[in-house]
Amino acid sequence: MRKNLGEIGLSKELNLNDLKRPPRNHQVEVLTKSWNKPYYALLMDRGTGKTKVAIDTFSFLYKHDLIDAVLIIAPNEVHTRWITEHLPKDLHEDILPTALYWEGPKKRKEYVSRLRALIDPSKKELKIFSINIEAIITTKASALIKKYLEVNRVITIIDESTRIKTPKTKRTKAAIRIGKKSDYRRILTGNEITNTPFDVYSQFRFLKYNFWYQHNFFLFKHYFGEFEERFTWRNGRKNIFENVVGYKNLGEIKQRIEHCTYRIKKSQCLDLPPKIYETIKIELNAEQRKIYQELKDELCSTYDGQSIDIINMLSLTVRHRQITGGYFPESAAMIGKSNPKIDAILYDLEDIDQEAIIIWAVFVSEIKGLYAALSKKYDNVETYYGATTTKDRMRIINNFQAGKVKVLIANPETAGTGLNLQRSNLHYYFSNSFKPEPRWQSEDRSHRDGQHWPVLYKDIIANNTIDVTIINALKSKTELSAVLSKPLGELL
Repeated sequence: MRKNLGEIGLSKELNLNDLKRPPRNHQVEVLTKSWNKPYYALLMDRGTGKTKVAIDTFSFLYKHDLIDAVLIIAPNEVHTRWITEHLPKDLHEDILPTALYWEGPKKRKEYVSRLRALIDPSKKELKIFSINIEAIITTKASALIKKYLEVNRVITIIDESTRIKTPKTKRTKAAIRIGKKSDYRRILTGNEITNTPFDVYSQFRFLKYNFWYQHNFFLFKHYFGEFEERFTWRNGRKNIFENVVGYKNLGEIKQRIEHCTYRIKKSQCLDLPPKIYETIKIELNAEQRKIYQELKDELCSTYDGQSIDIINMLSLTVRHRQITGGYFPESAAMIGKSNPKIDAILYDLEDIDQEAIIIWAVFVSEIKGLYAALSKKYDNVETYYGATTTKDRMRIINNFQAGKVKVLIANPETAGTGLNLQRSNLHYYFSNSFKPEPRWQSEDRSHRDGQHWPVLYKDIIANNTIDVTIINALKSKTELSAVLSKPLGELL
C-alpha cells in the first residue's frame, strides 16, 4: 500500500522544493527518516532510486552546515558515473560543488590542482570525491583520503557495499578505517544483504565500528552460526576446518539493524512490468561433446594443437564452461565448424524485431565470437567488457540509450553494475557464472524505473552440461563453493 506525502510527513527542516527531481513517496519516506542520522543503510532494490536519496541526503547535510565534503566509494566505472551522470541529475541546483573522480596517480597539472582543492580547508563549496573501491588500498589514494578526512567534515558513502562483506580483505579493512574517521556514513546495496547472515558483519561495522556486541568476526560467526568439523587430506597431511551447517539467533540481527535500515523492493514502490524467463536449449556439436567428456573422464584434452589439463574441481568448472561456449580454452579457437549457441541466437533473432538487444557473455572469446557473427547481420553492434576503454564505455552507453546501437554484447562483471539500459527489454545470456550478484545486477540494468515493457531474459543452455548446474544454482542462490563440495561425477 503506497503512502501519500501527507501520510509520510516531510520534516519541517527539509524543503521539498530544493530537490532537483520530484521524489517518489518511498524516497521522501527514507529521506525524512535518515537524512541527518550519523549512519544508515539503504538496502533498496536496484532501480528504486537509492542514489538519488544519497545525493539529496548530502545536499541537505551541506545546507545545514553539517558537512563540507562527500566521499563516494564504488565499483570501478560506477564511481565515475556518480560524478558524470548522477550529480547533474540530482544535486540541488543552488549547490555549486567541486566534484572529481579518481583517475589514478596522474601527473597532469589540472588534475593535480583539482585534487589539491579537495584538501584545501579554505574552499567553502561542497567537495565531492568518488573513488573505485579497488583503489582505496593504494598508497597515494589512501594518503589523499586520509588528508581529505582530516581537513573536512565528511559523509562517506559505499555504493554496492557487498564489496566489503568479507572482513579479512584489505579493501574491507581500509573501508572500516575510513568509516571510523567519517562524520556520517551510508551503505547502499540492492542485493539481498542477508543471503548469509555473516555478510552483514563488516558492512555494518563500517557504519559504526562497535556496531556488534561481538567485537571480532570469529565471535560473531560462532554466535550466529552452527559449525561442524570437517577435514581434507593434502600432501599426506590431515587439514581440519569448520564448516557452517546452520544459523541461530537470527532474530537478534534483524532487531539490531532495523533502527538504521531502510529496505524496499521494486514491487512495493514501482509499477514495473514483469520479468519473463525463457530457455533456449541446444546440443553441443560432436567436437565439443568429445572434449567435454574427455575433460570429465580423463582430466585432459587436446584441440587445435593445444592441450589442457585439469588440476582441481575449480579448473574443471571453468574449462567446462568455456567448452559449452564453443571455444577451446588455450587457443580460443572455435570448436567445430559452427558455434551452436551463436547459431541459436541468430535463429531466434530472425523472428524478433527489437530496437535494442543485450547479450551477456562471461568469456572474452565468446564476446569476440558474438561480435564477429552479429556484426555481419547488423551495422550497429558494440562490445563492453574489461578491455573497453573508459572513453569508449561512455560513448557506447550514450549511443545505446540514444538508439544508435542495435546489439550490445557485454560482460556481466563489467557492465552489470550502475548502468541504465532501460531502452532494451530483451536480454540473452550466452553464458553465466556461479555468482548470483552479477546475474541479478545485469538483469536490472533494464528492469528499473523508466521501463514500460516486460523484460524477457533468454538463457542459452547446452543440454547435459554444466550450464544446467549453473542455472539451477542461480535459481537457488547457490555459490560455487557449494557446487565444488559435490563429488566429481555429479559435475556434468
